[in-house]
Amino acid sequence: MGNNHVFIDLTRLNEKEEVLFDLNTTFKLESIHQDKQIWLIKMIATNDGESIIEKYIEDTHRQIENVSISIIFGKLMCDMNEWNQSQKYLEFLMNDLSSNHEDLAWIEHSMGQVHHWKGEWTEARIFYDRAYDRMMKTDPMRIKDSALVLTNIGKILHLQGNYEESYEFHQKALTIIKQYYSPNHASVANSLENIARIHRRRLKHDEALVVLQEALKIREEYYNVYHVDIAMNLNQIGITLLYQGNHNEVLNYLNRAMSIYEKYYQSDHIYMVETLQTIAYLLYEQEKI
Repeated sequence: MGNNHVFIDLTRLNEKEEVLFDLNTTFKLESIHQDKQIWLIKMIATNDGESIIEKYIEDTHRQIENVSISIIFGKLMCDMNEWNQSQKYLEFLMNDLSSNHEDLAWIEHSMGQVHHWKGEWTEARIFYDRAYDRMMKTDPMRIKDSALVLTNIGKILHLQGNYEESYEFHQKALTIIKQYYSPNHASVANSLENIARIHRRRLKHDEALVVLQEALKIREEYYNVYHVDIAMNLNQIGITLLYQGNHNEVLNYLNRAMSIYEKYYQSDHIYMVETLQTIAYLLYEQEKI
């Protein structure tokens, strides 16, 4: 990816005056004013989009080694809440004969994630199981890769209210992760957060908070700068403190989470909406006091 922006003037192709820019193009808003019946918006193209996407690819490769850019692109669309587009794209990768060099297990896992986000848990579990079975049938078995699939199966079970079975899957994933990764790897932190969520469901808030703080320490050292996983971790700590009734510290953690989310997502993203809902609930509780 270079520092140039690709664009094409579409005016000659239709009656509308349009310009199409490439995916990486990001604009900074300079000014807006009205001249008679026309709104004039001045924007400057920047390279911020490139740096964000490059960091996304780098972070993904650190967590999932050897996954192709094609599959990462489908994952990116899913993370941007473009679930239907991501699903169509991943279905194309699965069915396109020219894509037979792609890792089908990771494509199936990504399809599971799309259904997961859409709330289609049964369909998500089907794809996760297919990905896991495919990994187990290779020679040698892909034990290391299977940890992420086991983690997401654990998340589905959590959403379905099967907390004990979910805990077993997360513990199994953590055991594998500790075999293949250093103690300060992001994958360890991810597993710890999932286990902390189960602790919270069991109303063991003190245990959950200890595990979440451990996960946050790992992530802040691992990523060095802002990252969505750090924001999610901060949000989970804030929620746990809220359950404990420790209102004085909650807002600090939630605001820190929001400041990171804003670097990645639009204002209607589910992470931002959920965090704002928690902040609203906190303020409501404080008003009652």
